[in-house]
Amino acid sequence: MSGVTEDAYFPCFRGQVKLIIAYILLALVLIVPKPLIADSTFIKIGVLNNQAQSKSEVVHDWEPTADYLAMKLPGYDFEIVPLGFYEIEQAVGKGKVDFILTNPGIFINLAARNWVTPLATINTVIGDESFSVFAGVIFIRSDNDTIKSLEDLKGKRVMAVNETSLGGYLMAWRELKEKGITPKTDFFQLTFTNSHKQIVQSIIEGKADVGFVRTDTLEQMYEANLLTPAMIRVINPIQSANFPLVRSTRLYPEWPFSRVQHTNKELAEKVTLTLLRMPSDFPSRFSGGYAKWTLPRDYSQVHELFKKLKLPPYAFANEFTLSDALKRYWYWALFGILTLLLLIAGISATIRRNKRLEIAKQKLEHQYELIVNSVTDGIYGIDTEGQCTFVNQAMQKMTGWQAKDVLNKNLQPLLHHTNKDGTKADVEECPMYQSFEDEKPHFVSDDIFWRKDGTPIPVEYSSTLIRDQENKTVGGVVVFRDISERKQARDELEQHELQLSHVARLSMLGEMASGIAHEINQPLTAIATNSKACVRMLESSTPNTDHCADIMEKIAGQAERAGEVIRHIRHFVHKETPEMQPVRIQNILDTVLDLLHNELQRQDVKLTVEVSDTHSKVMAQEIQIEQVILNLVRNAIESLALVDVYKREITLSTTVIESNKLEIRVTDSGLGLSEKVQEQLFAPFVTTKKEGMGLGLSISQGIVEAHGDRIHVDSTPQGASFYFSLPLTKL
Repeated sequence: MSGVTEDAYFPCFRGQVKLIIAYILLALVLIVPKPLIADSTFIKIGVLNNQAQSKSEVVHDWEPTADYLAMKLPGYDFEIVPLGFYEIEQAVGKGKVDFILTNPGIFINLAARNWVTPLATINTVIGDESFSVFAGVIFIRSDNDTIKSLEDLKGKRVMAVNETSLGGYLMAWRELKEKGITPKTDFFQLTFTNSHKQIVQSIIEGKADVGFVRTDTLEQMYEANLLTPAMIRVINPIQSANFPLVRSTRLYPEWPFSRVQHTNKELAEKVTLTLLRMPSDFPSRFSGGYAKWTLPRDYSQVHELFKKLKLPPYAFANEFTLSDALKRYWYWALFGILTLLLLIAGISATIRRNKRLEIAKQKLEHQYELIVNSVTDGIYGIDTEGQCTFVNQAMQKMTGWQAKDVLNKNLQPLLHHTNKDGTKADVEECPMYQSFEDEKPHFVSDDIFWRKDGTPIPVEYSSTLIRDQENKTVGGVVVFRDISERKQARDELEQHELQLSHVARLSMLGEMASGIAHEINQPLTAIATNSKACVRMLESSTPNTDHCADIMEKIAGQAERAGEVIRHIRHFVHKETPEMQPVRIQNILDTVLDLLHNELQRQDVKLTVEVSDTHSKVMAQEIQIEQVILNLVRNAIESLALVDVYKREITLSTTVIESNKLEIRVTDSGLGLSEKVQEQLFAPFVTTKKEGMGLGLSISQGIVEAHGDRIHVDSTPQGASFYFSLPLTKL
């Protein structure tokens, strides 16, 4: 059969494989659910309706918020969709709404089952303040003397809002559970009304003994003259300085505004920013009964509550039969069957092909030898004892070691006996030895090997294990490459980049020369004036030494101020080394603020600094990051030239993200950037300034990229925001 080709030998098998693959692809097309795609211009916002209001009243209350979003986001129409307690999950699951506003209890179930993401948290109005938390209230009629504490609720008639209502039932349930009370078994009667106000009215009329409502329900009824404080009494009352209303339970975060899974992420970001920037006097706040929107709160307390009560998504079904599994995961079962059939066909084909593989093996071994000797990288192999098993021609040419010199010998003392710094290279530090230890490949980007004549070769190399048919390690392969030219080019490039960065800083200081001169001249003038005054006092007939001492202290303070500015300038123009090291972010900001102090005053710009942690340290090249921030702030100052003086504001903030990075953001209140400008923003020699060189942002981008990130831009007609991140360090 040596003359028979593989295609002629397995025509039937190849046809079967193609047919099986076609069936699998058809099944995947049929069973994989199609993604829901929201209408790009008509956006629906679902709002929980606790049925105390009609759907038209819910629409009336929240329609101003939708109108505000439509006004701020041209091209989109927003519609309010009222949803009952048991309508929300179906609407979200079937993609009938794009955003959802509901209580935190329903939210965590939507997040677990439908991948709903919180965007903002609502803040309610209490008096003259706003709060992003609320609680539950357990109350009775004031003339009911049979109930003094939570333990007295056993055997009583109780009214609550709904089984899924957080403030109107679940919060109270948790407090009762810690007292050993189970609502559905220990109460004489438990009734759900879906209305907070109806519960209060029922308690006053004696239709029930105890009511559960959320905080601010009683206060709203007081203001509407529907109730007086003397008519009710709160059980387990809690008062605290950080929350003004009387409550019976712990505090939990307020309702979240969330994105449904299918909703476009870019649209979600725009909606979130629009809500967070909503003016305090906009009518939508008053109709919706809220004060403002804030960044989403931590809902771990709500998760903890549901865990304590063993409610979904933390509830466990008592039985889960095979029938249940097939109904829920039928498409995976079908996929498994098709996969099993494919595996059976593959195994059958493998058995028949083993004989042909044996013949192919001999051909491959010959081809392998040709390939190894044809590559330009050096390659050698060793066994588990470190003895050389083979070398290719490139290895012999680069090192001068011939195959006869190294085969069956330990290569480490010959090829890698010394490290770059001149220290002895122990075998335990060898990447090939480490690969034998942890059974993983290793790569070294910069090291040296030694030629036979004793000269070093800068190399990069990788070590990979060789395994037999039983997956047992029988040796290893090292592939290395001479990087002499690359290393020389890289060193030259780094020097050019450092020089260019230094020139850019000097150019920047030249542009700021008048402001810096003013910063130094002010304290020097004060020193001269105060010194002359002090001399005149001392020369007078009745010298006042105490007053002179005060003046000398002022002179010393001004001298320190001038010295600090000069120190920052000398630090900023110093030629830095490329090594990164831990540095406090506050030190970087102090240098930038000192250098920009006069320019900010001269341009009537208000700069707000928001530092999340003044002790935070980042791994960075200090002078280069100062250069980036200084450039971004100066660009922001220049962008405010066309803005009214009272609107000229810049915010310089730092925020911890992803727990191990510090985001630095410069935001201005200017006119924003056009799309055309944003496309070429970081290109070298492109500038919008009359006398600019167009290198500032290009160099800054290169610096940030060397620190592992890029400068990002968010721009709206209300201003632009430039931001990047640096790695945090605890050193």
